[in-house]
Amino acid sequence: FKDASCIQEKSFRLIQLHVESKGEFLKKEWQDTILELFRYSADFFFYTDTDALLIEQKNCDYLDAAEINGIFLSLDADFDTTTSVYVGSFHSPGSDLVPLFAEERRIFLTEQNNLYTHSRTFSMQDVALHYYTKDVMKDSALI
Repeated sequence: FKDASCIQEKSFRLIQLHVESKGEFLKKEWQDTILELFRYSADFFFYTDTDALLIEQKNCDYLDAAEINGIFLSLDADFDTTTSVYVGSFHSPGSDLVPLFAEERRIFLTEQNNLYTHSRTFSMQDVALHYYTKDVMKDSALI
């Protein structure tokens, strides 16, 4: 994504996944299962050995974060994995997804280590207050 642009005519969200396998990871079968469950996925790929990106087009019956959490809890049990999931917001048509992904990636990497505040599946609504105020709170004499 470096020095790239990705402007879409429809509304999409980026679902970021960090997957750790406890044994042999059946990656192809795992990916196929996800593609069956997310019928409106525009793209799905791993960009590291453990990190994947699911790009989903907005539709009338999209899954909310609680439903997505249930899916990945089931997949973790079936495939002997542990998955952290960041469910991005749907971005308006005409938005450049590259800088939005970069900011959402920073949020995901920062907040997945603060799992005491949320489940392994979380969204901006779950972590926004903590993410955007943590530095102010760290420097505060009152808190």
